[in-house]
Amino acid sequence: VFPMAPVNNVPVHVLRFLSIYEYLRFHWSEYKYVVTTDVKDVYFQDDPFKHKKEADLEFFTESEIIKNDECNGPWWMGGTYGDDVLQELGDKPIVCAGTTIGTRSGMMMYLNKLIEELDKMIAFNGPERQKTRPVVDQVCHNYLIHKGKFDNYILYENGYGPIATMSFEKECYFNTYFDMLNKDLTIPAVIHQWDRTRHQDIFLKKATS
Repeated sequence: VFPMAPVNNVPVHVLRFLSIYEYLRFHWSEYKYVVTTDVKDVYFQDDPFKHKKEADLEFFTESEIIKNDECNGPWWMGGTYGDDVLQELGDKPIVCAGTTIGTRSGMMMYLNKLIEELDKMIAFNGPERQKTRPVVDQVCHNYLIHKGKFDNYILYENGYGPIATMSFEKECYFNTYFDMLNKDLTIPAVIHQWDRTRHQDIFLKKATS
């Protein structure tokens, strides 16, 4: 189902959303809830669907604002949408495009809008620019969320929801069973970017035990 190579200078991590959309379109009745997730840097501690659902879409922030990160700020947001949009949205939290939870209708709406936005900005920036400075999923994901393009969603602060994103976190905390804990001492079902922490040995040991 998933394309394994770039197409027309569009990277795989962008094409995956079209693949997920097409899969869900043909398997609509089989799923009530959907989680989209990265692969190599994601660690599951529990079922990500067990928590109480409060909205059709659940997005997960990282522990930094857009303008303070060179990649998310000047490179992606500024490079794709321009300095005016970077100035407007720069103080907003980074929202990770690597993990999203939704109802099937919410996820289809999200994917449809994200794919449309990616197509629009890829065309706007042109094929030559795509070769050296491609439009990525993360920037369009953040633009749509912070510009209010989705209805009925919840934005989880990192450390207080079912998914923890660790890229900007300085420390991890564990219980006696070596489950990583949120800041409110709950157990997040999914840990994203576990391999960017200094506790990789703990995650690997538990995963193989």
